[in-house]
Amino acid sequence: MTTHSLDAIAAILAGGEGRRFRPYTDLIPKPMVPVGPDEKPLLEHIVSWLARHGLRRIVLLVGYR
Repeated sequence: MTTHSLDAIAAILAGGEGRRFRPYTDLIPKPMVPVGPDEKPLLEHIVSWLARHGLRRIVLLVGYR
């Protein structure tokens, strides 16, 4: 890992119905489903991972709800 940010853009596919996460996605959007022992939203885990690896430009591709 480098200490400078990359000049790349990360695209996170955060849309869709979330069928595989049902019944959780009946109540909340798929990217906000809590996961892990700390129950952070799935999207937070993904964004944190990208940031740790130097990505600072992130685009969320949403299209459902």
